[in-house]
Amino acid sequence: MKFKRRPLIAAILNFFVWGLGYVYNGKRIVFGILLVAGSISMAALSLTVPQEAVNQVSTLLLMPSLVISLAFAYDALLECRELRKPRKPEWEM
Repeated sequence: MKFKRRPLIAAILNFFVWGLGYVYNGKRIVFGILLVAGSISMAALSLTVPQEAVNQVSTLLLMPSLVISLAFAYDALLECRELRKPRKPEWEM
C-alpha cells in the first residue's frame, strides 16, 4: 500500500523546520536534509549569541525568516499536491 501524503502536513512541517516537509514528501530528500541541518545549526548558533545582541537583531531577522518559512511551506504544499495526482502508467501514454 502506498503512503498517502497530506499537503497540509508537508506545509506545516516545512514552516516550522525548513526542509522537513520535503523529507516527508520523499521527493527532494537530500535538499530537505540539508535544509534541516541548516535550520538546526542556525538555532544552535542563536543560542550562543549574547542576549543584548539578540534583542537588537531579532526584529531584523524575524521578517525574512517568516517570509522564507511561508515560501518553503507553500512549495512543500504544492509539491505534495503534485505527488498525490494519479499518474498513468508509461505504457498507456
